[in-house]
Amino acid sequence: MATPDLFLLNFGYLGLFISSYLAATILPFSTAALVLAMPALGFSPWLVGTTAVAGAFLGVLTMYLLAYYGGEIVFERYIKVEPDKLAKGKRWFEKWGTPALLFSALPFVGDALVATAGLLRVRLPLFSFWLIVGRVIQYAFLLGLADTAVRWWPA
Repeated sequence: MATPDLFLLNFGYLGLFISSYLAATILPFSTAALVLAMPALGFSPWLVGTTAVAGAFLGVLTMYLLAYYGGEIVFERYIKVEPDKLAKGKRWFEKWGTPALLFSALPFVGDALVATAGLLRVRLPLFSFWLIVGRVIQYAFLLGLADTAVRWWPA
């Protein structure tokens, strides 16, 4: 049985965009398999990276706006981000400031960082800058792994 992310591979770049968007929300989704597989299947690595970053940005922006306009109650009651995770996100912001958003792709702290940015009403351009830089790093790393695997894997 195919996993949802590999099913989305049938839709090419649109499937990757959808996968990246969903993975950047609180839904349990991953884009790694698609990002690793698509260049090996002939998709442009540049378009794969750009599409993944765009989808992830819009997904995270959705979460940011929910926190910005909905407040803590939305995340605690409806989205189920535990208060201790929000507290952890706040500690990261106290220590690192907005560059903490570079780590928003990490699975155990990412949602809390994004929620904290919204709750603290971080300015959207600053939020967007750090978030996009972090996602570019994430997907460049994955595409680098894909390129290395294609070059060194025996045919």
